[in-house]
Amino acid sequence: MLKKINSFCRMADFLQYFQPLTPYGRMVKDHLPFYTDSNILNAHFADQERLFKYFKQTSTDILKIEYALKNIPYIEQLTKRQYLTADLFLIKKLLFHFKALSNIMPDNIRETLNIYFQSETLLKLLSLGQAQEQTFYLSEQYSHSLKKVRTELKELQEEIQKVKSDILDKIYQETKLDFRFQDFILIPEIAAVQLDKNLVFMEAYDSQQVIAKPVLSDEYFKLLAKKDNLSTEEKKEERLVIKKLSEEIKKELSLLAQYLEAIEKLDILLAKVRLMDQFNMTKPEIIQHGKPIIIEKGNCIPLSLQCEQRKTSYTPLDGDFPKRINVISGSNMGGKTELLRSLVFFQLLTQTGFYVPAKTWKTPLFDHLFIIGEDTESKIAGLSSFGLEIHNFISAYENHQKRCCFYVDEFARTTNTREATALTQAVLNSFAENSQIYAFFSTHYTDLRPQSELNFYRMKGLDHKRFEQQQKNKTDLPLEERIKNINQFMIYQLVLDNQKHKDYDALTIASNLGLPHDIYQKACQFIGGQNENK
Repeated sequence: MLKKINSFCRMADFLQYFQPLTPYGRMVKDHLPFYTDSNILNAHFADQERLFKYFKQTSTDILKIEYALKNIPYIEQLTKRQYLTADLFLIKKLLFHFKALSNIMPDNIRETLNIYFQSETLLKLLSLGQAQEQTFYLSEQYSHSLKKVRTELKELQEEIQKVKSDILDKIYQETKLDFRFQDFILIPEIAAVQLDKNLVFMEAYDSQQVIAKPVLSDEYFKLLAKKDNLSTEEKKEERLVIKKLSEEIKKELSLLAQYLEAIEKLDILLAKVRLMDQFNMTKPEIIQHGKPIIIEKGNCIPLSLQCEQRKTSYTPLDGDFPKRINVISGSNMGGKTELLRSLVFFQLLTQTGFYVPAKTWKTPLFDHLFIIGEDTESKIAGLSSFGLEIHNFISAYENHQKRCCFYVDEFARTTNTREATALTQAVLNSFAENSQIYAFFSTHYTDLRPQSELNFYRMKGLDHKRFEQQQKNKTDLPLEERIKNINQFMIYQLVLDNQKHKDYDALTIASNLGLPHDIYQKACQFIGGQNENK
C-alpha cells in the first residue's frame, strides 16, 4: 500500500533531492522505513537536530565527512569462509574512511552515531608494506616464504629475458628479422627459402607469404617450466597469507557490522539534514491519537515544484482538524485532491523520519495509511472501476482495528449519485464510531449528514468577481492560458463549511474552457435561474 501512497503524493518528486552518498544509504532510500513508534521516531528526530546544529557550525568538517562517505565501498557479503584479494581491499578502504570519520567527529556526534574506530591493528595489518592508503596488494612483508619465492621469480624472469634476448639478437644478426617487439613476422615465401630453419620456424600464410617465428632454445623452455613451478608456489604462499588475514578479519566481524550500521545512519541523517537546510524544514510534533491534526504554512514540495514549472503561484496549506473525520467539498480544480495529496505528503514525510517543510505540523502516528479513490494503475479481471474501488476499500477496512488514516478521493464517483451518497454516508458513520480511525474525504456530494466526530470543510474556490473582471474581452485565449487564468483566481484556502454554501464554480469553469454559451445559460437556468456565484 505504501507504493500507492508514494505515487499519490508524488513522493518521488521530493526524493530526487534526498541524496545519500553511500551505497548503503541509497539502499535505504529505495526502501524507506515506516516508523509507527513515537519513541523511535522522536529519537531519530533528535539525532537529526544534533547533526543539523553541527552542520550549520562547520562547513569544512562537513566537506570532509562527505568525502569520506562518498568513498565508502559496498561490501556485498561481510561474512565469508575466506576472503579474496578484492574483499581485503574493500575492507581496508572501509576501515580507512571510517577512521577518517571518527577523527573528524566531535564527541557528541560521535556518541550519537556510535562512530568509534576500534580496528587500528587490523588496518595496519591490511596496510603492511603499502605506500598508498587506498590500495591493497599482498606485500612480501606478510611472509618470509612469499618474499623468498618472489625474489627467485624476479631473478628467474631476468634470466629468461636475457636468454630470449640473446636468441633474438642472433636471429637479427643473421637474418635481419627483428622479433624484439613482435612474436611473428610475415615475409615473402621466396625469401623464406634462404632462412636457417634452426633459427626461424615458418608456416604457410597464403600463396605468397609465410609466417616466420623465432626458434627458442631448450634452455629457454626449461626456464619457463621452472617459472611456472615458482608461480604455483607463489600462489600457494599468497593463499596462506590471505587465510591468515581472513582469520584476523573474522575476529572483528561484529565491529565491521557496527561500522556499516553507523555509516548508514550517518549517511541518511546527513542527507536529511541537507534537506532541512534546503527547504527550511521543521520538526513534526507527534501527538496522541485522538488529538487534532494541525498544519500551518505547509509547503507540499511536489505541488510547489509543479506550480513553479507551470509558472503559477502556490498557496501554502493551513488547516486545523479538531475532529478525526473530515469532509472536504469544493469545485473541480478547486484543490480538494491536492489538499489530500498534501496531507498524505506530510504524514508520509513524518513517518519515514523526515522533518517537514511547514511552520507547524502536528499529527499522530498511524499503523497504516490508505488511499481510496479511482485506481487507474491496478486491474482485476471482471471488475469495473467502481468494483475495484470497493475491493480496495474492503482490503483496507480489514485493518480498521489498528490505527489507520484513510484519504478518500471522491468515493464511488463512478456510480449513481444516490447510491454513492448512501455509501459515503455509511462509511463516514462507520469511521466516526471507530476511535482508531482518522479520515479525510474529498467529495461533491452535498447531502451528507453531520456526525459528532465529523467536520465539514470546503475549498473557497473561484473568486468570481475578480475572475469576471479579468476575463472581459479575453474569450479568444488559447486553452493553456485559460487554464492558467482559472488557477490564478482560485482561492486554495480551506474553510469550515456549514453546508449551506451553493457551489457553482463548475459552470463558470466550463464556460471559460469554451462551453457553448447557450448550454451554459440553460445549465444556469436549470439550477435556479442564474449562476449564484455571479
